[in-house]
Amino acid sequence: MKKVLIAAITLTLAMPLLGSCKDAGDKAKDGMEEAGEAIDDGIDRTGDALERTGEDLKDATNETIDTIKEEGEKVKDSLEKLGKDTKDATKKAIDDL
Repeated sequence: MKKVLIAAITLTLAMPLLGSCKDAGDKAKDGMEEAGEAIDDGIDRTGDALERTGEDLKDATNETIDTIKEEGEKVKDSLEKLGKDTKDATKKAIDDL
């Protein structure tokens, strides 16, 4: 009888502990799910930021290329004018001789 009483008291005392362990396990599981969602959200945000950065870099590169082309055309036009002016000056100098 004494053993039955001890077993009953032990079970009575152990039940809240078991429930508490189950609650802790559930809370840990919920915490891990929230952490996983936060990581997924962070990955999505990082991906979006990288995509925007890539697009901005592409736009800046295209603008730089366009500017270089425009400036190249200006240099080409200036060199052609210089060449024509030099040719005309040389021709005039020869004619004056």
